[in-house]
Amino acid sequence: MTSTLKFFVILNILLCAGAAGASGITANVDRNPVQSGESFRLTFQTEEEVGQEPDFSVLEKDFDILNIGRNSRMTFVNGQTTRKQVWKLVLLAKTTGDLLVPPVNFDGQWSPAVKITVRESAPASATGNSREPLFLEVETDTNSTWTGGQIVYTVRLVSLVGLVSVTFNALESSDPDAIIEKLGEDISYESVRNGIPHLIFERRFAVYPQTSGALDFKPILFQGKVSNRPSRHFAELQQLAARTLRTRSKSLSVTVKPIPPGIAQADWLPARQVALTENWSASLDRLKVGEPVTRTIRLQADGRMAAQIPDIHITDQAGIKQYRDQAFLHNTEKPDGITGVKEIRVALIPSQNGTVRLPAIEVDWWNTATGKKETATLPSKVLTATGAKPAGAPTVQTGNTVETNGDNTDHAAMTNRSFWQWLSLVLALGWVFTVALVLFRKRNGAGHGRERSRLTAGTWALRKKVLACSQRHDAQHTRDALLEWARTLQPGHKVNSLADVARHCPCNLGQAIQDLNAALYSPDAGNWDGKALSAAFTAFRPGTRRDDKTDSSALEPLYKT
Repeated sequence: MTSTLKFFVILNILLCAGAAGASGITANVDRNPVQSGESFRLTFQTEEEVGQEPDFSVLEKDFDILNIGRNSRMTFVNGQTTRKQVWKLVLLAKTTGDLLVPPVNFDGQWSPAVKITVRESAPASATGNSREPLFLEVETDTNSTWTGGQIVYTVRLVSLVGLVSVTFNALESSDPDAIIEKLGEDISYESVRNGIPHLIFERRFAVYPQTSGALDFKPILFQGKVSNRPSRHFAELQQLAARTLRTRSKSLSVTVKPIPPGIAQADWLPARQVALTENWSASLDRLKVGEPVTRTIRLQADGRMAAQIPDIHITDQAGIKQYRDQAFLHNTEKPDGITGVKEIRVALIPSQNGTVRLPAIEVDWWNTATGKKETATLPSKVLTATGAKPAGAPTVQTGNTVETNGDNTDHAAMTNRSFWQWLSLVLALGWVFTVALVLFRKRNGAGHGRERSRLTAGTWALRKKVLACSQRHDAQHTRDALLEWARTLQPGHKVNSLADVARHCPCNLGQAIQDLNAALYSPDAGNWDGKALSAAFTAFRPGTRRDDKTDSSALEPLYKT
């Protein structure tokens, strides 16, 4: 009887989770796994109206609910308004092991179930002295990788006292060319160690070493000011109130292996997982000669940034013309690293009747988990096109018939000459109009118009995205939009951080970008004011002169001198 009951309980959970997939309600945790005694954040989000407050009591079987917060967000994308409702819960697991956050009823719609792993707390000797006011923990997700492979570096500030400011120095390594990217927003939670509650402040980085050998991470330095509220756990900590504390982490080292022999650096793709997919805008067996069809190829690499993904090679084929668009790059940041996506669109136009076989596309990549070479493949495709006229077929003319006997031959010649005379006149008028338009634009066109003519539609859309995010004071999304915008302006160049963008912008915009970068590395990133950056970005026009000298880095300036 007990087994039957368990079966129906599991079946009910799966059915609820399936219903949630259709409802559009998402559920995710801020990190996974967690330690026993550590709180974690569970976030529910929906774009649909929820009239009745959800009942979260179903969570209390395995979790203590420490806090519940709710807010609504309004977003404007391409003239459309979207409203999102968000619930954020702070939970504490009652036991260890693999636990299931059950579906929650949101006014008749169910959220998906979420699995979370709760591990036993590490002993005090492994985490530091629990009686210290604060200390730093640092770790990497691996002890060895390959050149260009991803390393996730985590720093945790463990504190017994409340802090009113948290400041870390920048993460540095012995490889001056290593790419270091901050992963998402900082998180904070509570952890019980040796029966004593500690406040945890955690920050993560994705690191990509560029040279083999020992990669040494320099110690992280912390400085913070203690709040005026003394600790209730140790009387001796009360004297620390309103003081400034400093501490330093230990150094870490990771072994970086060289690129294996036989693999060209241009084709080197180290990743945890790679997926190569495609889709077509039309059925491949019903194509028309002279009419385009769009092929979209998507290469996704888990543990690699989009800008680091090698090019996708397209082979020319007789009987069909191929026109490739500029690659679209996108990164998704998660607690365990970055997943990059490179997407290209290719317009194919059949030039003759019959079938054309496109060869298979293969992308070799290096599995950093197994240490072996693997290949992602798109199988060959057969395209069938119809609609072209057979060779030698007569041309059908409509309208007046032109005969070829007698005086009509001279009439046809005169008609032909008349046609070319009229065509020459039309072309001449068009040339005069073009010259007049150019002169008018030179005299009256503002920099705004010149910029739009120089920028692609995609770059202009990204410019609007930067302004929209900064006007919403959304620091993280403003950063992402700025990087996409700069990479579009400078294809083929490395733009890996806001510092790269700031170095190649005018003084006022460069300073605003540096202020944004500093805000992202502070605990007050949520209170960033985007007015200054929005104003500087609005006034900036690619093509304007900068006041100071440009540096000599590989990236060209985003303006012309």
